[in-house]
Amino acid sequence: MPTVHLSLPDRVYRELRREAEALGIQVTDLIKIYINAGLNGGHIVGRPRDEDDIMEIKKVVAELSQALDDRFSILESRIYNLRKLLSSINRRVSELEETVEEMRPAVVEPEILHTPRKR
Repeated sequence: MPTVHLSLPDRVYRELRREAEALGIQVTDLIKIYINAGLNGGHIVGRPRDEDDIMEIKKVVAELSQALDDRFSILESRIYNLRKLLSSINRRVSELEETVEEMRPAVVEPEILHTPRKR
């Protein structure tokens, strides 16, 4: 990625740092946002312009939150069902292992007798 070095007056840098800290981002990221905004006609994405924008953002956030809650509930249900299925499969495998063991004929090992040799 190309790198650009900037020389800024201390006052400008302090203002950028203050703004970046308020947003919880690094100064370099804030500068990237400002450059993008300049390229996009001056509108800074993510910064509400007025109360209507704030209300619209809150509405979208509420809708997204509800959608995430719904998906989370579905995933919890699927996990529960998968755990039940896995438990059932484990039980069945254990039963089959026991059945196989019962069906195996007992192996009788021949006994080796050591008799003393005659000399």
